[in-house]
Amino acid sequence: VDGRSVNETLKGQVSKTAARNIRNKRLQAVKEGALPSREEKKLTLDQAYEYWLSAAKAQKHVWISTHSTYHKHIQPYFGKIPLASLTTLMLSKWQNEYLLDEKKSGIQKSTATYVWTVMKKIFNKAVKLGLYSGRNPFQAAPNLTAVNKRIKYLRFQEAQELFTRILAQGYVREFRQGMFAI
Repeated sequence: VDGRSVNETLKGQVSKTAARNIRNKRLQAVKEGALPSREEKKLTLDQAYEYWLSAAKAQKHVWISTHSTYHKHIQPYFGKIPLASLTTLMLSKWQNEYLLDEKKSGIQKSTATYVWTVMKKIFNKAVKLGLYSGRNPFQAAPNLTAVNKRIKYLRFQEAQELFTRILAQGYVREFRQGMFAI
């Protein structure tokens, strides 16, 4: 990327053909700009968050809620990790073990979705500001969606009106079933 040759040792027994294929894939990634530079490899999520925060300070309500979310749910797990080291597997594991396990994390699905969105925003902002140009692990990771449906219970007056209409239309059996359900 920066004109220097890089030597890399492959672990395990690798044939010459396999090593050549790995080399060709890396060269192709360099041509396409998919490999991060040396500076990008050092950029941690904490640093990317600071850049995001400076850009978001104009919207006070946004950065205040995001600030607490980042420090409570994201920083302990990914704060010191360079963006180049984040993988889809790491994110998926975090999703399953932390975000989606309400007993372990104590957070609801809607909060988990918000935490996931905050993390994506920080990562995408680093890309947009030109701080990082490598692969985006969020593209292959499944998105979280919150189920915000709630059961609506009838108030006494609504239930009474419903049963009155049922009786008025001659649905006596349904009325008995409805009364039994109460």
